[in-house]
Amino acid sequence: MEGVLTLLTSHFEEISELANRHPQVRAVHLQCDAAADGSLRPRYSVATGPLEFSGGYGIAAAVAAALPSELLEDARSLRETIVQESKKDHTLRPQDLAMCQAADELGELARAPLGDEQLAAELETRRRAWFEDGVGAC
Repeated sequence: MEGVLTLLTSHFEEISELANRHPQVRAVHLQCDAAADGSLRPRYSVATGPLEFSGGYGIAAAVAAALPSELLEDARSLRETIVQESKKDHTLRPQDLAMCQAADELGELARAPLGDEQLAAELETRRRAWFEDGVGAC
């Protein structure tokens, strides 16, 4: 179908590559500034092109949500693995897609009104599920 407008929002940086491969795709982003703690501070304005932030938007959101430091370190390590692998092959592997889903789940947990104990229990439940599904082993 020609002329269909579709909007997609994601913290998954590789999606921005679609604009490089397909002339009908345009990338835009919400402008942000990097803070000293690794989080992003929104400027509430839109700009063309992908967000130029090397730390990973999902991780910055997790920092802003004050998720546990052990979880952040695991996320940074897994992100680095995905970045290195994506440089070798531009196809998304099932593990990469699973990592995106895991990052989305972490974002949902960060926004959920949970107490510390509830959050810890949810994180442990999800960690076990991810490792059983092979997400944590990629």
